[in-house]
Amino acid sequence: MRLYNDGKPRAYKTTVAERFEAKFIPEPNSGCWLWLGALCNDAGYGAFRMGGRRVTSNRASWMIYRGTIPEGMEIDHRCRNPYCVNPEHLRPLTPAANLAARQLDQETCRRGHAMTGDNLLIETIYVRRCKCCRSVSRIRYHSKLRERLEA
Repeated sequence: MRLYNDGKPRAYKTTVAERFEAKFIPEPNSGCWLWLGALCNDAGYGAFRMGGRRVTSNRASWMIYRGTIPEGMEIDHRCRNPYCVNPEHLRPLTPAANLAARQLDQETCRRGHAMTGDNLLIETIYVRRCKCCRSVSRIRYHSKLRERLEA
């Protein structure tokens, strides 16, 4: 502690890394560093102020421990835990590769159908689709098209 002109004690200024490290705890089983600070969205990504601007905690972790993020890259969680800020669990990916990585981990479609076996349609290396949902969507599209043509 240090006394200022007004006689009030204040803590010394801390570095960005010290401020960051005060906001997570290591989880021993998974190796994740779980973010305890503020959250910036409903997906669970943390918020951290660096250089006068707010960044997500995973990006802040990368910049503090690894350096700059390459241009046009996103920071992906290998562990798929949005609360994790362990730089060993993070990697820079292009937006398309990040989307593909998330889709590969997807076990069910948004309607709950299993994304495996006969129900899985792989359109490109980045796009996986549920055959049930695709079939329902096509039936709906063609019925609406017929209605418009008959009207």
